[in-house]
Amino acid sequence: MATTRDVFDLLHQYLGAQIGAGTLHELQRAVLAKSRAAFDRDGHWPIVDFPLAIHRQLNGDPRSGTAIAAACLLFYSFADVIDDAQDHDLTPDPWERWGWEQAVNTGTSLLFLCLQSLHDLLPPDKVGPVSEIFVRAGFAMTAGQHVDLIGQGGEIPGVSEYLQMIEGKSGASFGAYAAATAALNGLPSARVKDFAEMGRALGGLFQMLNDTYELWDSRYSPDYANGRLSLPIVLAHEQLQGVLREAFLALLSEPPSLELQYDLVMLMERGGIKEYATLRIEVYRKRAQALAQQLGVAGDPYLKRLLEIPAFPETPIAI
Repeated sequence: MATTRDVFDLLHQYLGAQIGAGTLHELQRAVLAKSRAAFDRDGHWPIVDFPLAIHRQLNGDPRSGTAIAAACLLFYSFADVIDDAQDHDLTPDPWERWGWEQAVNTGTSLLFLCLQSLHDLLPPDKVGPVSEIFVRAGFAMTAGQHVDLIGQGGEIPGVSEYLQMIEGKSGASFGAYAAATAALNGLPSARVKDFAEMGRALGGLFQMLNDTYELWDSRYSPDYANGRLSLPIVLAHEQLQGVLREAFLALLSEPPSLELQYDLVMLMERGGIKEYATLRIEVYRKRAQALAQQLGVAGDPYLKRLLEIPAFPETPIAI
């Protein structure tokens, strides 16, 4: 049975086999080290363990499961470092020395390395269908990021635009992880689309859970500090009325601080936003659970655990 450690070991070997990467190779490893650190801390890593769980349920070959999970991790790492650069969230090491431009270039290299790895590590007859899944997901993610970046300009969209954004970002990526694993195992196209739909629901759920974690349980929310879209903010903007709405808009107009974040949370709780957020989250949870049941993978212990994460988690989720 393939494990998360097998995936990290495979990527270590695969990166080492690339010729002429030089210092770019070091930066690629630095990006992947973020995922390895999270796995070492938590004992699991959804970006890898989610496709491995599906592959187990489909009784897939362990070696091909390791390869598809490695491709998922490269795809995630490409999106993650570019998103960090665009959101001004890059870690000082190594990016303070190299600059955001090199972060974007490194992310781009990881995207192409993801696609290259499919040619190098998968059976030849599976490369085309799986590659198409990642390419289409990558394009959807740029559209989702476009909406997210608009939100950073001070314009708060409605709930429908927010849902479009998360379906295009974390929804598209988790949809790709599920669909790529299904395609690798030779499922018919209609079934592959069903797996993609389950992944999209799960990815959207994870984004919402991270949004609630950021405001309610993190020490200081990067989303709030950088003016990024989040479910509670979007719901508050759409639902709050009268004095509460005026107070909400006044808080958002102030420079972010930990004290104001606390005030914002208290105001949203008074306005019932926590309950509204929970309702939205449960819609996505039920959708993902129903699809997992329909596809025969709901019994996997890891998938079951993912689907039961509370609406206001105490730790963030990798998406």
